[in-house]
Amino acid sequence: MKVISDNEVESILLRDSNDYRQYIGRRLRAIYFDGAGVWQKEKIIYDDPFSCYGDIRPMTCFTEKVKIVKVIATNPYREQHHSVSVGATLLLDQRENFPTHIFEATAMSGIRTAAMVAWAASACPSAQEILIVGKGRVGNYINRLLSETTDYEIKMLDTDYQTARKVQFDQDIIITATNSLKPFITAENCTSKYVISVGADTHFNRELSTNFLENKNIYVDIEEAKEVGDLEHFE
Repeated sequence: MKVISDNEVESILLRDSNDYRQYIGRRLRAIYFDGAGVWQKEKIIYDDPFSCYGDIRPMTCFTEKVKIVKVIATNPYREQHHSVSVGATLLLDQRENFPTHIFEATAMSGIRTAAMVAWAASACPSAQEILIVGKGRVGNYINRLLSETTDYEIKMLDTDYQTARKVQFDQDIIITATNSLKPFITAENCTSKYVISVGADTHFNRELSTNFLENKNIYVDIEEAKEVGDLEHFE
């Protein structure tokens, strides 16, 4: 069985950022518009009862050419591994289902998220200014993909909750990729009409307040997004 490290995954996917972003776009169009064969069960989140703010998520994706099982976990402590998101992906033999490759999945997951953010940002073609809130691994991947594939003026902000509540978010696009436990984007401090939130995807993370969400059009990439994070209790 071959093991592919995070560094190798990162090198492969970011060798040509625009090519990877375009590939993601082609696959999404094939799935949603051309009926490409994909079998993907809903994401299941298992909270870890022994770890404060930790969870484990198994995910599967089978196509006509590939069978993948990925296990991602949130890492609240980050003492030995600096990433919030950690995990591994098994590539299975198409016929007999034995594992042929193991990929470290931290970079894979983060770069895929960044590519989805880049496509989401393209839905606002008139935008000129983008603020990325969060300078962690995902935030930096987002910055890299957007910087290398677009002409936006991009700024990054890394701040704690108390400071973030005092920031005026008025850029054309706000992208939040944090591990905040409390919402810091509110109706009072945000005038941006386009906010992309990818940090609050667990039962305990929050980035967008209820009063901000109440009068907004909300789009999610998967149905399960309505069951976790900011949207967990939002009607």
